Amino acid sequence: MTQHHKASENRLPPPGRLPPHNIDCEEAVLSALLIADADFYFYAGMTTPTEAIPQSAIDYHQAHLGPAVAQTLKLLEPSSFYRDRHGWIFSAILELKRTGSKVNATTVAHQLAINGKLEATGGAAYLSHLIANCPTTVFIVDYAEIIHKCAINRGLIGAARQIEELGYQGGDAGENTKRARALLGKEVKPPKGGMKFPLEKPPDE
Repeated sequence: MTQHHKASENRLPPPGRLPPHNIDCEEAVLSALLIADADFYFYAGMTTPTEAIPQSAIDYHQAHLGPAVAQTLKLLEPSSFYRDRHGWIFSAILELKRTGSKVNATTVAHQLAINGKLEATGGAAYLSHLIANCPTTVFIVDYAEIIHKCAINRGLIGAARQIEELGYQGGDAGENTKRARALLGKEVKPPKGGMKFPLEKPPDE
């Protein structure tokens, strides 16, 4: 075995090493999105959505909750999540948002069922688990940024593996360099985000 091959083997991750991720942040973001409407009514001092909404509650929602949720939806996309079922839940939330529907455990479960992912996600019980573990939406953007950074790093790991394979395959070094740069550029470019339409008013969180 050549010294070059030995060096390559030394760069391989240890067995069982996991890609960057933060499950707690993933659950926190999803649970915050699920309770955003309820959080709104809590801050408004109301018990049901049918009561008149005080201006102070509207002001709070516009200044804090609405923009925070909107920023999260623009920053992340389903592939940002490490766990598949979290990506499925986020995708269901995005679909509801695009149609102007309310987001809560019931509507998300319904959308997951339509998508054929409810059972694989863990059903309504898992959505209830998420809600039970998130008392507020205050830090949703902070959690979303951590998820986004982890997703970028996972992408870089994948790109690095593809670049390594280019090197082993040989071929034209100049062309391989261009392809390697393209792979890296793809991972570090600004996020597309899950929301691909302008939010003209605070979303119904």
